[in-house]
Amino acid sequence: MAAEELDAGDMETQMSASIVLVGAALAIAAVIGVLQPPGHRGGALLAIAAGAGVGIAGLGLGVPSLSEGTDAELWSVFLLSSIAGFVTVIGVLLLTWRRARRPDETGGTAPSIR
Repeated sequence: MAAEELDAGDMETQMSASIVLVGAALAIAAVIGVLQPPGHRGGALLAIAAGAGVGIAGLGLGVPSLSEGTDAELWSVFLLSSIAGFVTVIGVLLLTWRRARRPDETGGTAPSIR
């Protein structure tokens, strides 16, 4: 379906989905941050920063290409950027979770970032 064919209900759905993804990424990062051992909780903030950066970069790349785009096209770009940011947050959280639980040479966990 082309972006021009979207009606107001579809645009509202895209807008809602985008906002839900952003909110879910923030909530998941907060929970993972709380569950991390002391000294490793900063990884949750880095995940949020990485996701926001990817989302903003997606908007920066997508919006100028619309030149005379419609609102529907703008919301499509926003939804795609939100999806990319959400996936980035989850990916970075997985990396920080694994790093915090990886044993080091002495059998302990990875060193903290104090």
